[in-house]
Amino acid sequence: MSAFDVEAIRPKCLCGECKTCVMRAYQREYYADPEKRARKQERAAAFRERHKDRLNEEGKIRSRTPEHRAKENERRRKQTSARRLELQQQGLLLPRVTEDRARETAKKRAHWAVKRAKRKGSLAPMPCEVCGSMRAEAHHDDYSKPLDVIWLCRLHHQTHHARLRREQLKELRDQAA
Repeated sequence: MSAFDVEAIRPKCLCGECKTCVMRAYQREYYADPEKRARKQERAAAFRERHKDRLNEEGKIRSRTPEHRAKENERRRKQTSARRLELQQQGLLLPRVTEDRARETAKKRAHWAVKRAKRKGSLAPMPCEVCGSMRAEAHHDDYSKPLDVIWLCRLHHQTHHARLRREQLKELRDQAA
């Protein structure tokens, strides 16, 4: 061990009054007490007993094995399905939620398709179609056509979305009237 390592281990403060020193003293006292150590070992043994189906040979939780991951994913899927069914029966899960989720998924797929195409070089970023700025973002009018994009700078992209929202609101108002 070098002198640098010893300096790293040695506490920087030994006043005994600051928050760090008080915590250090508490931990030293806690781990020195054989009763507390025994209680901690008992709790660990109880945990291992309760979760022995999830533990590997060394007594550590299996989380990296594919079988365990598949089992956990299936358990979570069942919980989610049960919760979704419960919400549907209570009338709290509206069909719009699933439509929004499907639209968001299509949106993510389109964004990833553009990223992949840009990375491969099959889709080259173009300047903004309004002002000609080279810092342009890809805008999808239709997410089912992921590589059919309009290149707009951030400002014009935001104004384009604002205009689309205004048009949608106008259509909703016309339908309501």
